[in-house]
Amino acid sequence: MPVVESAGDLGTVSALMAGISLSTAAGLRVFLPVLALGLASRRGLLELDGEFAWLASDPVLLTVGIEV
Repeated sequence: MPVVESAGDLGTVSALMAGISLSTAAGLRVFLPVLALGLASRRGLLELDGEFAWLASDPVLLTVGIEV
């Protein structure tokens, strides 16, 4: 028995997949730079001053790493 029974269902599935893909890409664009900065600082490749030092903290790296 086929999962998609008509062409209308195929359009709905395509729209859902496109929406999920776009929202995932938008989410990665937000969290990836924060994760990269935090990891670079933690590894000693980048020095973050004062106000941005929190980016390399354990809670931030854990939270952002889970989101990615």
